[in-house]
Amino acid sequence: MDLLLTGGRIPLDREVVLHWLVGSGGALLLAYAAWAHASARATVAQRRGLVAAGVGFLLSNHASLALRDRGAVGIAVSLLGSALVFWGAMTLVRERQQERQHERAREAGRHGERRDG
Repeated sequence: MDLLLTGGRIPLDREVVLHWLVGSGGALLLAYAAWAHASARATVAQRRGLVAAGVGFLLSNHASLALRDRGAVGIAVSLLGSALVFWGAMTLVRERQQERQHERAREAGRHGERRDG
C-alpha cells in the first residue's frame, strides 16, 4: 500500500505507519502540554508528565529510525525514551488520583454540611 503525495509515493508498510503514529503521539503530547500551560488548564506536575511522555515517545521513535544501526546507543536511547514515557504516565495517573481524592473530600464535606445544617 502506498500513500500518494504531490510529487511521488511513500510506501506504507507496518513499520512506517508505526513510526508515524509514535512520533505523532509524542508531538501531540508536547502540543497539549504547551496548550495546557498557555491556558492554565493543568498543574505543573501534569505538564511535566505530558512533556516527559511526549519526549519519551519522540526519543524512542528517533532511536528506532536513526539509531538502529548504532547497537547499544540505539538501545539505550530507546530505553531512556520508554522510561520517560512510563514516568510521565505515572505522574499523570498520580495527579489524577490526587484530584479525585480532593473531589471526594469536597463532596464529603458538602454532604456533611447539609446534614448538620
